[in-house]
Amino acid sequence: MPGDSISISAKNKSSLIRARLRLKEPLIVEADLRIEQLTALAIEAGEKVFTDGFIILQEGKYLGIGQVLDLMHVMTELQARQHCQLV
Repeated sequence: MPGDSISISAKNKSSLIRARLRLKEPLIVEADLRIEQLTALAIEAGEKVFTDGFIILQEGKYLGIGQVLDLMHVMTELQARQHCQLV
C-alpha cells in the first residue's frame, strides 16, 4: 500500500548482507568495539575476513563494511604512538 514502510531489523539486514556477500558466517561487530578486540576477532575468523571484510553495526543497525587493510593501518598507527610514548 502507498505510504506503508517496510522495517527491516538489524538481524534481517545482516542476513541479507550475508546472502549478498555469499558468506556463510561473516564477522559482524559493533562500531564501538575496541580496535584490539576487533583485530583479535579478525584473526580468529581466518582468511575469509581478509578477502571479504567484516560487517559493522551501530546499536544493532547496519553501518557499513570494514576492510582488514584499513584495520592494519589503524593498528600500525596505534603501535607507532605507543612506541613514541615509551621512548
